[in-house]
Amino acid sequence: MKIRFLGTSFGAPAVGRHQQSILLEADSGEAYLVDAGAPVLDILVNAGYDLTKIKAVFITHLHGDHMNGLHDIINLAAYYNIRCTIWLSEQRGIDAFTVYTDMQTPGGNGGRTPFRLITEGAFYDDGVLRVKSVQTEHMAGPCYGFLLEADGTKVYITGDLHPSLRDFPAFLYTEKTDLIVTECAHFSPESLYDALRNARTNAAAVVHVMPDAKYAGLQAGAADMPMEILFPADGDCYTIG
Repeated sequence: MKIRFLGTSFGAPAVGRHQQSILLEADSGEAYLVDAGAPVLDILVNAGYDLTKIKAVFITHLHGDHMNGLHDIINLAAYYNIRCTIWLSEQRGIDAFTVYTDMQTPGGNGGRTPFRLITEGAFYDDGVLRVKSVQTEHMAGPCYGFLLEADGTKVYITGDLHPSLRDFPAFLYTEKTDLIVTECAHFSPESLYDALRNARTNAAAVVHVMPDAKYAGLQAGAADMPMEILFPADGDCYTIG
């Protein structure tokens, strides 16, 4: 499995960093997006990426910096021959995007981007990728982290977390993962490393960092962690497993 960091910024775009979006690519060729911060479609088009590979989009929660790029995917699905299921954390998001799709293209976009509701636990399995959701406490409405399994590898993407980190998943201390992707916008580097220290993982990638000054503390503490700590920039790609 490959993981490409298309956007690694926090709640707003920063110089050299777009809003959060992560592309997972299975060895068999299928691709999946976790979050779709703007301008995800522009990034993929400019990279010459084959958009027909994208089979599903999983949105951790309904904050704009995680889903603003969905509008372009929906509007231009027919133009780029995109057919992908869009999984949203709340029914009101599905209702709003259904209205939006019909407003842009009366009658919808030919069913190219059907919307589905995420439920807690295992909710997706297409024979290539399996996804399990774990609820977080980042906002009042439902929001999730995702455990993604493909090609014999496991990646956990935390989504946005509560400032206390009380929602950092306990299963990460007992279940082995190949990579944890975590934010660091809502708590200190020291608090994040305290939560990560006993996680059973080969590596952790830190994105969604705010303010940029936190990078100094994150980098200073990385050498003392029992797993490899990665600091992806936009466009970075890693092979997992």
